[in-house]
Amino acid sequence: MRVPLSQARIAVDLVPQTIAPMLYAFGTIALAERERRQRLGSGSIKVRAAIYIRVSTDTEDHWAIVQSPGTFRSAPAGMCAQEGQQLPITIKIGTPGWCSFALLIVGVTFATPSDAADKRAEDDFLNYLTQSVCVDALGRPMRGTPLDAGCRARRSQIASDLAYYRKHDWPNINDVERTRFGYQASDSVLAERGGRSWILQTLDFGNPPRIFGKFDAGQGDGGQVLTIVDGWASAIMTEDGGAGVQWFIGPGCQTAPKNDAGLASWIFFGQVMRSGDWRSVVARLNRATSPTGCPTHFNTAYTRYRSDLIDLEFRLISPTKDAQIISRKLDVIVSEHYAGDDMVHADHLERFYFARDLGLLRWERWENFAISQQPDIGRMANLIASSGRCRPVRYSEPPGQSWQMIDCRSWTMLVEQPANWSVDMYRWRALDALGPAAKGGD
Repeated sequence: MRVPLSQARIAVDLVPQTIAPMLYAFGTIALAERERRQRLGSGSIKVRAAIYIRVSTDTEDHWAIVQSPGTFRSAPAGMCAQEGQQLPITIKIGTPGWCSFALLIVGVTFATPSDAADKRAEDDFLNYLTQSVCVDALGRPMRGTPLDAGCRARRSQIASDLAYYRKHDWPNINDVERTRFGYQASDSVLAERGGRSWILQTLDFGNPPRIFGKFDAGQGDGGQVLTIVDGWASAIMTEDGGAGVQWFIGPGCQTAPKNDAGLASWIFFGQVMRSGDWRSVVARLNRATSPTGCPTHFNTAYTRYRSDLIDLEFRLISPTKDAQIISRKLDVIVSEHYAGDDMVHADHLERFYFARDLGLLRWERWENFAISQQPDIGRMANLIASSGRCRPVRYSEPPGQSWQMIDCRSWTMLVEQPANWSVDMYRWRALDALGPAAKGGD
C-alpha cells in the first residue's frame, strides 16, 4: 500500500517503543543462529543486529533503521537492495489506516575479545569467498542464481544445502560437445568440520571417464580450503592431480602454536582494501603433510590485491532452455600470488578473481619467461591463448614484458542443477583431516 511521504515518516516515528526492544531481541536471536552455522574461529562471539523497516510511499521506499531499542535513523531504500548479507526474514506489521511495514534483518557484526573492532570485515569476506543461495521469505533455499532479478534475499551457501546451480568452466571454443557443461565444476561454500566453519572451493572434473558430482579419486579432482585468520583470507589446503593433498602453513605455527596463527599462509587478501588501489603483503609459507605440521623454514610470496567493479560474461545453462549469454558488472576482489619476494624476481604468479555472491570465478597461471625453468611453457602459452577458455577481462594482463599466461579457468558458466544434490555429496575425503563433519553433514 502506498501512502504520502509525510505519513510514512509519521508512521516510522510512531512505531511503539515497546515493540522496538522485542524486534531487536528477535533479530539478535536470528542472527546468532546464522552465526552459529557460519562461525569462524573460536572465542566468545557477540552479535549486533541492524534492523531495517521499509515503508512504501507514493514516491519512494523509505527505510528506518533500528540500531538499538528505540533508536531510529533514515536511509535510502537502495542500500538494502545492495546489501550482500540480507537475512531471509520478513515480518509484516499491520498499521490500520496507514501502511504495512516489511522488516528485514540484514546486518551482522561479529565481535571477539581479540579484535572487536575489525570483525565486521570477516563477515564481508564471506560475501566474496562463498557463493550465495537464493532464499524465500521463510529462509528456505530456492531455485535461481544471484544474477537473477528475483533473487532479492540470499545467504552464503553451505555444503549441506541442495544446490540449484553450479559454476562450470568455459570449454575450448572448438569443443562443441562441452558447450553446456565445460570440463570442471567449482563450488564455493561453507562447511563445518571439527567444530568450526571453513570455506570449501571444489574442483570437480566431469569429462569422461570422470563424472560431475562425486570425487573421482586419483583422477585430478580436488579443491581448496580457505579460512579467515588474523584479518586475512588464506588458503590452508589444496588437492589437485599433480602434487595431491598439500597443506599450507605459515610461521605462526612456531610463534603461536596454540592458536590459529599458522593458518595465515597462502594469503589472498586482507581487511585493509580500497577500491582503485593495490594493497600488498609478503606472505611466508611452506607445505606440510597435515594441518598440524610446522615447517622449519618458509618461502616468501609477494601478494597484492584490490577490489573493483568488473564486467564479466556468463553463460546460463538450463535443461529446458537454450543457453543464454549475459554480461554483468560485479564487485570483485583480484588477488595475485607471486613466487618470490617481489614481482620482478618471481618466476610465476597465480591470479584469482573473487566475486561478491559468487565466490571464486577465475584462476590464471602466468610464467615469467625470463626466469622460469618450467619445461614446455611456450607450447602451454600457445594452447591457452588459442583455446578461448578465458575471455579478456580487466586486470588479466602480464605484469611485465616477459610474462605469458600458460593456464586459466573461468567458472562463469552457471549450470542449473536438479534439486537432489548438495556439495556434501561430493565426498572429498581430504576434509576428514579437519575433523568430523557437523551432524547431518558428510
